[in-house]
Amino acid sequence: KGPSVADEELEALIAFFRERLDELEREANDWPDEMDIRWHRIPSITPDSVLRDVAADRALIAACESASDDYDKAMQAPALYGLEVALKIRAARFDDDADYKEDWKL
Repeated sequence: KGPSVADEELEALIAFFRERLDELEREANDWPDEMDIRWHRIPSITPDSVLRDVAADRALIAACESASDDYDKAMQAPALYGLEVALKIRAARFDDDADYKEDWKL
């Protein structure tokens, strides 16, 4: 059986979110020794905090994929729904990106 439309939408959301996380990770790893002016307004944002955020979001993606893989088990449906909602909430911070789809908004 092929993927459902919902599966394809989830895969598209995950691919989009991964690309944004990759960008954040690159920026955090290339952080200058002195704080960049655009981050200066928010002193609690550091390369380490950005990398921790990226790692947490990647764990969320992995949990969502795992629940999606096990979707045939009836008990996984509520877990998958909750993970999808969480993924949409976290991805919404990139809603100004040209590749963000309005369908992903809650």
